[in-house]
Amino acid sequence: MPWPEHADNGEEGDYPHVANFGGRVHAHLAGLRDYYMIDREVPGSEAVKLSYEKHGSYLLPQVFSEGSPTHPACSSGHATVAGACVTVLKAWFDESWVACPTWCRRDGTGPYEGGEALTVGGELGKVAANIATGRNMAGAHWRTDFTEGVRLGEAVGIRVLRDHVRVDHEDASFGLTRSDGRRVTI
Repeated sequence: MPWPEHADNGEEGDYPHVANFGGRVHAHLAGLRDYYMIDREVPGSEAVKLSYEKHGSYLLPQVFSEGSPTHPACSSGHATVAGACVTVLKAWFDESWVACPTWCRRDGTGPYEGGEALTVGGELGKVAANIATGRNMAGAHWRTDFTEGVRLGEAVGIRVLRDHVRVDHEDASFGLTRSDGRRVTI
């Protein structure tokens, strides 16, 4: 079933890439073709207006000079790998350990005064999110490619850990907190 952000003509498996969708927005706003799947908020977007004023096109600029990658958007490989790696690391290390109780401010003038403690689990979650989000900002993926990629990677990581426990000759178990907050024991 296609995700709403990817829906094109309602056919199964039709997932336009981010740049392709940008091309459809341009064609729609330039009056070249009507695309019904474009949300009505898009034509009024400030980003689309600014891009047209600056570049004479409704296409949004890309980070990559050669354009958007040609691989399918769904799901992000970077997010999948990040999700798998972070899942295994969460299982191997104590997620609740406070990594930096006296973390310094960036300018080095004093201790960290943020809200929540900087735990290993929290920081690993941020690593996965930063890796995945970077690909979104580059115009290579949709937000759902990030979230679904991390979930897919998490499932792969859990499967690897289950296989490890199953074939290992030791009495071992792993515990970790999934990205949705559920606790898992393997």
